[in-house]
Amino acid sequence: MEGPAAPVVTHDPSGRESWCTQEMLLMREVMKHIGKSLSPEVVCREMLHLCSELLGLNRGRILLADRLEQLFDQNSAGMPAIASASIRYSYGLTREQVGRGRFRPGEGITGTVLATGQFMIVQDIDDEPVFLARTVRRADLPAGPVSFLALPIRIERATVGVLACHRLRNRSRPLADDLALLDILATLIGQLLALQLGVEQRTRKLEAQNLALLQALEAGQARVTGPAREPDAIREYLPVRSHGLQDLHDALEEHAGNHSRAAQSLGLTLRQFNYRLEKLARNAGA
Repeated sequence: MEGPAAPVVTHDPSGRESWCTQEMLLMREVMKHIGKSLSPEVVCREMLHLCSELLGLNRGRILLADRLEQLFDQNSAGMPAIASASIRYSYGLTREQVGRGRFRPGEGITGTVLATGQFMIVQDIDDEPVFLARTVRRADLPAGPVSFLALPIRIERATVGVLACHRLRNRSRPLADDLALLDILATLIGQLLALQLGVEQRTRKLEAQNLALLQALEAGQARVTGPAREPDAIREYLPVRSHGLQDLHDALEEHAGNHSRAAQSLGLTLRQFNYRLEKLARNAGA
């Protein structure tokens, strides 16, 4: 009787299986960090670190629009055109290099991606006149062909930044695989940014509303007479001084029968004034 067939061992000369394993490890670690914190700073830095260590996508940087928070507040459905973008997160860059990483739309490869919202691939930076080598000087890069990949980061349909990195050209890993992975990461970055900016925007609105309400309540407790200064939506819930029917009539006479101005002079909303006037008049006639 023959024993069980021996497993067939196949050789993967391209190393694609190994690269896929590295990709899975990278995505697992990225998602693990997202599970711990939705802070883009934490997730993005680790993302760039893993891209370099596991896949050889080196000197990664994430450029975001300057004043992105203010732009998002102005129009969260789609930010207006941005004036410039600078490096917000990076791995493998010096402080000096990060400081040089600022681009206007249309300026160099990074600026072109920022302006068009389309990814760009530079197979060999030495053969591309548009490549500025501003952030990392050519002398600081390895000898031989070096590629540069830059992909747009979007919130909704607006391009708000760029994910970029260097790549040694003569590698066994297919370029298409790197682009596919970076595209996923750029999409993930955009979603994290939108989530963080949305939460911060709602938090600021709630804080402003709470402050306005607190100030209104404090003003209502301290006020005895004089015109009300709080919005009607808040003033309706403030304690009001008791007014007699004569007070209401006097206020009306003083303001030529204008109920709104009479109410304001007594520190009442129009609704409060009319209700009190009707109630007191009804009681007086009873």
